[in-house]
Amino acid sequence: MEVYRVSTLDMVFRPVFLGVLLALLGAVWAVHTYWDSPRARLPFETLDSYVRGQVLVCLNSGVPLWRSTCFDDLSRQLMERFSLPEVLKSLAQADDDFRIKQQCHPFAHNLGQRSFEKTQSLAETFAQCSTRIACGEGCFHGAVEAYVMTRGSVPDAPVLSRVCSRSFSLNETNYLACVHGLGHAFMLLYENDIHKALPGCDVLSTKTDRDMCYAGVFMENVFSFGNPLHPTPFIDFTDPMYPCKQIGSRYQEQCLSAAASQVLQQNRGNVVAAAQFCSELPPRYQPECYGTIGGTAVFLSADTQKSVRDACALAPQGAASKACIREALRFVLYSSGGKNEALTKLCSVFMNDDRSACLAQASASMREWAPFGTTTSSAKNR
Repeated sequence: MEVYRVSTLDMVFRPVFLGVLLALLGAVWAVHTYWDSPRARLPFETLDSYVRGQVLVCLNSGVPLWRSTCFDDLSRQLMERFSLPEVLKSLAQADDDFRIKQQCHPFAHNLGQRSFEKTQSLAETFAQCSTRIACGEGCFHGAVEAYVMTRGSVPDAPVLSRVCSRSFSLNETNYLACVHGLGHAFMLLYENDIHKALPGCDVLSTKTDRDMCYAGVFMENVFSFGNPLHPTPFIDFTDPMYPCKQIGSRYQEQCLSAAASQVLQQNRGNVVAAAQFCSELPPRYQPECYGTIGGTAVFLSADTQKSVRDACALAPQGAASKACIREALRFVLYSSGGKNEALTKLCSVFMNDDRSACLAQASASMREWAPFGTTTSSAKNR
């Protein structure tokens, strides 16, 4: 039998080869880790390219994007080195990438949280969030979340009624974003227990404010599904009506509206399935349900106008179709940074009565964007 003899060269080079192989594998792992999580800005990078690239890293990381650890880490890195207006300006530039436009709203929550942690002032943070709107209302929502979490409890009624104030909100839209953010904040505080979160909204003084707060609670609930770091027990994909059937009647409209978001998630953005769900609700709840479809349609396709037109065509004429168009206009207005021409462009795809309704609602939406104190602002305590 032939015996294999280990040569001196084998004895020298085998360990070297194995060492080099292990080093290469380690380098590959390090590069993978480096590019799959937020990293520091490189010397040659502009802030615009850095923000765009790192948001895409988080989108491709595979972690749940709602309350994402990747977005949280990135927001901390950015806010340690740059001002919120600088970051929002770069994020607004990146919003032209449809992947980012679809998914960057949660990241704006993180930026609002980090800003409040630095300023300890809702008024100052809201002023900074208003310098450049990026990724919807998320910056305002995050600021309110940080305010409530810093307190560690829901303020009592007299204090809570003053948390969101028109005195430091640029316009009615920003004010309502604050009230909506309270709903998100209560869910964070109570670890997604809707039965504890909803009573915090009950003490707000107007129906509009309460409904906006309820919507924040239910939005947080739906978007938290499937996130192991921020789980919710109040979602059942076999029954979109849960938990709506188990809670009080005053919460139904906003709960069922959020249920339409759940149906859209479950069916990968299929607006026909969501419209079928809305059509089976009692008539009084259908308009807000179709409104959810209209708002979501803005982000379902790069061709926003066609996406919204096709989605709202599924809504019955009257209150439902108007609600669908209204919510689409609201999200288009945020996506465009408050540009009236974006609303006019959207309305141009509708015909006859729908176009007239769209243009009328566009005017109303622009009034809510007008700074308080101007003749066109919508500053009513509704």
